[in-house]
Amino acid sequence: MKSLLTFLLVASVSLSIQAADMRTFNDHTGSVDIPADPQRIVALNDHVLAMPLIELGAPLVGSSGRVRDDGSIYLRGVKDLLGVDFDNSPIEFIGTYGETDMEKIVSLSPDLIVAFAYHDDATLERMRKIAPTVVIDTDQPVLDVIRDIADAGGVLDEYNKRLALYQARLDEAKSIIPNASDIQVSVLQAYDGKLSVYESYGALGQVIQNMGFKQPEAVSGIEGHADFSAESLTEFDGDFIFDTYRISAGDLPQDARERMAEVLPGWCDVLHACRTNQYVVLPRTFVYSSSFASLELNVQLLVTHIGGRNHIPYQP
Repeated sequence: MKSLLTFLLVASVSLSIQAADMRTFNDHTGSVDIPADPQRIVALNDHVLAMPLIELGAPLVGSSGRVRDDGSIYLRGVKDLLGVDFDNSPIEFIGTYGETDMEKIVSLSPDLIVAFAYHDDATLERMRKIAPTVVIDTDQPVLDVIRDIADAGGVLDEYNKRLALYQARLDEAKSIIPNASDIQVSVLQAYDGKLSVYESYGALGQVIQNMGFKQPEAVSGIEGHADFSAESLTEFDGDFIFDTYRISAGDLPQDARERMAEVLPGWCDVLHACRTNQYVVLPRTFVYSSSFASLELNVQLLVTHIGGRNHIPYQP
């Protein structure tokens, strides 16, 4: 009976979508026909896909989320940056990334589903039976990710407005730090005794690139991020090193330092950036997320930590 009800709901949703004006959208997997003006969007991820849709005012009716130990649900990072969560918005919880509630999605009658390239083919195929499904390449720079999501969600005009504001903030920051190309910056973090180094790191990586900061040569050959042994640590030294901690996991800035010590005891004496107090630990949710709020915050953080001091230059 449950399967029959789901089938009937899917058929009903499909008929309503067929009646809408459609357009062709090119996504990570090819081309797909989607509503020209979607009205009921479901996102299969919260902090990467739902975040920009909410920020730009798209009609999001459902999203995957996270479940705390006490059973309560939340949109990771979204409430922190945008003040929006399941308990104060009409957005419905459709399950977690790994356990999506298909019947819940069908009941929301979506006319567009937004997924990303990390979803497996079986999941995407099930979604396509419910509604047109776009697959976003989230390995692109953050601005490109947000643009593609905004385009699919019918809020490209709002994206362009926010992009202009972001560019204005960048121009202000560049006037404060005109020599960014002379300043070497790394983004790294330690976990489980391994060192993870990032060629790009969400919104923080986007701003570092847009500001024109220099990165170590060893970083240039990395796509996304890669793990290294402790012996490689000095290859990623620089004027400034940025690390992160995760507030939602009960992390503190000191925990990031302790994780570095697990990789290499005495690490702070080895790295110029740490010896000179130019190792900076930032809250991950706020600096990584796919949003203009995160991008603009990162501009201010870099200006504060780099432009706001006379730093001691790194000498290789």
